[in-house]
Amino acid sequence: MSKLVDQGENDVLQVYLGSQSKRATHYLGLFKNNSEGRAKWQASTAYNQGDLVEPTTPNGYVYECTQAGTSDASEPTWPTTIDDTVVDGTVTWKCLRICEPGDEARLPGMSAWQASTAYSQGDLVKPTTPNGFYYRCTVAGTSDTAEPTWPTEIGQTVVDGGVTWECAGVAIEEETGANYARLSLAQASWTITDDLAEYPQQTFEAGAAWGLVYGYFIAASADDAGPLLWVETFSDGPYDIQNQGDLIKITPKVRASG
Repeated sequence: MSKLVDQGENDVLQVYLGSQSKRATHYLGLFKNNSEGRAKWQASTAYNQGDLVEPTTPNGYVYECTQAGTSDASEPTWPTTIDDTVVDGTVTWKCLRICEPGDEARLPGMSAWQASTAYSQGDLVKPTTPNGFYYRCTVAGTSDTAEPTWPTEIGQTVVDGGVTWECAGVAIEEETGANYARLSLAQASWTITDDLAEYPQQTFEAGAAWGLVYGYFIAASADDAGPLLWVETFSDGPYDIQNQGDLIKITPKVRASG
């Protein structure tokens, strides 16, 4: 870790949060895993290869069916090491990762796939119907008139007209709007100690059932126009917010690396 005790607050935050950090205000928001098509595990249920589930008690991981079959009457003990597998009745599940802080899956502006569109190498898209994954263009070209069948195995590719897409990771969506309004973080309220910047505790109140909330981000803007400057997962796992009025209390912290 870098030791930054001899630098002023603005310089420290510039190290933490990049070139956007000298603005007077940052913004705090929440993100959750995109669980479209990702149901809770169910007993005695037929699953197909490629199906995605979460445990009935969320543990921060998603599991992919690699061997089709019927699940057991009792829920398995889920592995929490990436790529480890577990047998569940006649089904085999593989542990998939949740994106780590800083993954490009959380960058704002990642658009949905479009037909007959020129894409460049490195472009990122999501399916028009989210499936919990995002895709990176590895061969530039023009997309087909019909959307491809997206692979759900990280590293697998699919040809789409003149474009080749690679399944690049699990997509985590930032939440905005009335229920996930971004909270402003005034520059003067950051406390700097060595390589840690900390902000007073902030509270989000759920305006609805939010589902799984995995962590927080700090952005340069109050809306989607600004880049994410820092993303942090909750160390004790995701929170399953099922009720209006539920509270999430967050003490924003960022650390310099180096």
